[in-house]
Amino acid sequence: MIGSGCKFTIDTEIEDFYLLNRIDSRSCVLEFLFVKPPFIGKNIGGQLIEHAIKSCRTNSCKVLSVLSDPNAVAFYEKYGFKTISLKESSVPDRFLPEMELEFLEKR
Repeated sequence: MIGSGCKFTIDTEIEDFYLLNRIDSRSCVLEFLFVKPPFIGKNIGGQLIEHAIKSCRTNSCKVLSVLSDPNAVAFYEKYGFKTISLKESSVPDRFLPEMELEFLEKR
């Protein structure tokens, strides 16, 4: 799982992708989730995030973190992520939400 990911291709061209890294025995970080503009709104991003979440659950991850673009907060919230802090970006007066999804223990 360390350095895993998934891609969406059309005619061998990578159109959309994500990269997932295992940080420690408890945590994974979604390093990138990129959807090209023509594919936004077509559930490709949803399929990618669901694949990442399933991969985390399969590999006993307890927390999935992402440093989100401010415009993507609603997308991640739809899948259960919560903003835990804001990180100043390299762009003046712009802050990036640090978000987490916790996986609860099944009983």
